[in-house]
Amino acid sequence: MSLNRPTSYREISQLPLILALIWLTLFPAYSMADDFAPSRFSFNGFATLGAVRGGSEALGYRQDIAEDGVFEGDWSLKTDSLLALQFGVRITDDFDAAMQLVYEDRAINGIEESLKWAYLRYRLSPNVTARAGRIGLDLYMLSEYRHLGFSYLWARPPVEFYGAIPLEYFDGVDVGYTTSLGVGTLSTKFFAGTGSSAVDFVDSGDKLRVDKAIGATVSWETMHWQLRFSATTVEFNDDLQETFRTDDFIMGLLSAATLIKTQTPFDWTDAEHIADQISLQDVTANYYAVGISYDHAAWVIQSEINYYDAEDELFKSYTGQYLSVGYRIASTSLYGLVARGKQLKSREKVPPLPAELAPFAPALDPLLAGVQALYDLNYIDQHSLSIGFRWDVRYDVALKFQWDRTWVDDAGGLLWVQTTLTEKETIDTYSLNLNVIF
Repeated sequence: MSLNRPTSYREISQLPLILALIWLTLFPAYSMADDFAPSRFSFNGFATLGAVRGGSEALGYRQDIAEDGVFEGDWSLKTDSLLALQFGVRITDDFDAAMQLVYEDRAINGIEESLKWAYLRYRLSPNVTARAGRIGLDLYMLSEYRHLGFSYLWARPPVEFYGAIPLEYFDGVDVGYTTSLGVGTLSTKFFAGTGSSAVDFVDSGDKLRVDKAIGATVSWETMHWQLRFSATTVEFNDDLQETFRTDDFIMGLLSAATLIKTQTPFDWTDAEHIADQISLQDVTANYYAVGISYDHAAWVIQSEINYYDAEDELFKSYTGQYLSVGYRIASTSLYGLVARGKQLKSREKVPPLPAELAPFAPALDPLLAGVQALYDLNYIDQHSLSIGFRWDVRYDVALKFQWDRTWVDDAGGLLWVQTTLTEKETIDTYSLNLNVIF
């Protein structure tokens, strides 16, 4: 990759902000136009006030890897609470614009991170629509309303499925096609662009950047059923190596191997192999997801399965899945949820030093311990059982209570904020949420 790619990315990332300025310019222009009508403009929003108690001494609970953690004995209003505002303007019958701002707790807070949507949309025909700008990344069933707690039963989307996916939007274009098929509606979409997300890996100031994302979705929906499939390929920016601080480890490994070779008749062959494993240059990943939901009468059932296939040893292939079953009784709903997230390969272990290199162990042990921590930082192995209650207080207000019991296997805590390397843990999390739409 060229040395000026980060600059190019920053230029591309200004597109949604430019479109936001265009939107704000159009708003007063149309308010003064002769054909102005209040129906051309829309404003709405939603909010969640959520209290969470969970985590342990070593693992801090969070919704996804872009947030800080809640540790044992703490109650927090930050993890689930948010405020979202949505604006829309219909410029012509076929041309409109939309913007969404979401304020929530995350590793980095700013306009760039809060601006979830800022796009222009044009209807090319009754069946074809194109959008350009900042658009929700269509990876899963909740792509358009992941933050809209009022729209689903749970206190939050299942962490094992959604928590490892910090990317929520991209800057680019998409084209959608919709038509009738049998008793339902078939929808397809193709999209391409770039993206980024604040993450809390090594520290809270990290960024995960995607230089290119290309994907497609297909869904079929009836009054009671929805079936959905998505496939996406992403190319990460080379500053991924800086985000995970692997440069220092690589330099230390290769320097130590060179020193050993010059001072002894032995080679430390594992050093180059480990350095290659943790190199994060030209990383490409493929993401696939399948979902199904059923909503009829008293029953609400939903399930999704995803598969993340990374062409890199540090980011191992991962799968997440969940099954949710809810039952409505008047204005209340009871639900149960089971979920699992696990990498498909076993936990990586740093190979021990050969016996002939034992004299170098005191100097190399801290380096190898750091590499092992890096491996474990990117390892997921946990499953959860959740039981919850939802009360629709009125048409625009819902109150929820949820209890989660999560079993985390050895060093499998990527979805948590980790203070130390953990062994197996069983953790209870309690959530009380008030969801509002307006």
